[in-house]
Amino acid sequence: MAYTVKLRDYVVAREKKIARKDPGYYKELDSILDQLFEDAAKKRWTWQRLAAESKLSYSTVLNLGNRVTRFPRFKTVLCIARALGQTLKLTISGTKRRAASARAG
Repeated sequence: MAYTVKLRDYVVAREKKIARKDPGYYKELDSILDQLFEDAAKKRWTWQRLAAESKLSYSTVLNLGNRVTRFPRFKTVLCIARALGQTLKLTISGTKRRAASARAG
């Protein structure tokens, strides 16, 4: 299964700016995290095994699972997805991107 995180803005250089530009970004990541944790539960993986398989610290996985981490990083969610054999991609869309590419051409 493949998960896609969509952005409505073309500014992706710094993830901290994304929250202000596109608040739906973190909602999508949270939704994907829920699905990934469900996949891990179906495999009967503990959070400790998920952390080991994804090469993340146990505390990172624990904080994500308990929703202590409010703004998860894309790279962290990507590590969990890969550990579970899933793919995750970031797509960028929106009028600013189209306008920028139209001017460049």
